[in-house]
Amino acid sequence: MKDRPYPRSIPPSWRTRFAFEIRGRKFTWHEVVCAAEIRGDLAPLVEQGRYAQACEERASTEGGVPDMGAVEAMMDEFRYARSLVTVEETERWLDAHGLTVDDLSDHFLRRYWLTAGAERTDEVSSELASLPDVWPADLLISGTFVRLTRAYAREALCAARHQPPAESAAPILLSEFRRRRGFDLPTYAAWREEWELADSEVVGFLFGQQSLELDQQQSLTIERRTNVLTELRTGLVRMELVIAEFDSEAAAHEAHLCVTSDGRTLEDVANETGFPIRQESAFVREFPESWHLHLLGALPGRTLPPLPNDATFDVCRVVSSIEPQLTDAAVVAAVDAVLLERQFGHLESQEVRWHINVEIVA
Repeated sequence: MKDRPYPRSIPPSWRTRFAFEIRGRKFTWHEVVCAAEIRGDLAPLVEQGRYAQACEERASTEGGVPDMGAVEAMMDEFRYARSLVTVEETERWLDAHGLTVDDLSDHFLRRYWLTAGAERTDEVSSELASLPDVWPADLLISGTFVRLTRAYAREALCAARHQPPAESAAPILLSEFRRRRGFDLPTYAAWREEWELADSEVVGFLFGQQSLELDQQQSLTIERRTNVLTELRTGLVRMELVIAEFDSEAAAHEAHLCVTSDGRTLEDVANETGFPIRQESAFVREFPESWHLHLLGALPGRTLPPLPNDATFDVCRVVSSIEPQLTDAAVVAAVDAVLLERQFGHLESQEVRWHINVEIVA
């Protein structure tokens, strides 16, 4: 298991820091990470962090100079999202999460190089592999740790509502886990030793995940999906639009008149004036909220009046409008997300006591 050293870098304090409790049983940060590893969610996050480190290392080797204004802007966005207005408030937040100011600045410097177009590398160099892992800090600062905590809390909540598995079920759960991960017995033994987990602990995590899956399946009935779809229908209408972006309301109005009064195409007007134009397909709810009333009921072929969109004014032509159906996988996913959030959100409010702030997710 030499190619996966990340468990050894879990901060020791995570074994005594509590994330939440259910019915008097407290669950640690360490358990949150173990659950994510067993679920299969942790490895991609660790790999993403390694890519970010590789991008930063490559930029440093090539003499790249970061735009510190952009880095500081990301840090400011992080602070303001958490109402950390002063330096003292930021330092208290970091201390409460076992982090330092350097952890914060280093995280956003890595993010800068990752998003600044630095080329990713498929292989981690030996120099990079020798560096201390940074994924624990990345999980906390990015808000990903909150998402992992809520996922594990739901598993633990469902496990608490079901009868514990019979002793005879444990080998079945472990065998299925090994099959899913491609572990033979020696590899599984090495993995378990690396994570310092007993078989019984692995079974406990697996039982929670199985219980959650069972409860989800029981909740996602056709009748419930149909009821929620009826409620959400307008927001889940799929619109395909041709969108031209203009830098002023006057320019957008002039373009709209050229299309509606002079019979020109929106593409011709945008190309002639040099403004960007694109085609986009999305649910109504995914477009700016101020657009919704204009989009609903708009027939294909209609060019809408200028619509404000942050710093631009957009002129849109409706290409198509498709009513939502439960045969559309994207519609089903949106409906299921609402159903599950309502069910488990209610259970969480009744039975889960949070020891961390789960309201803010970056």
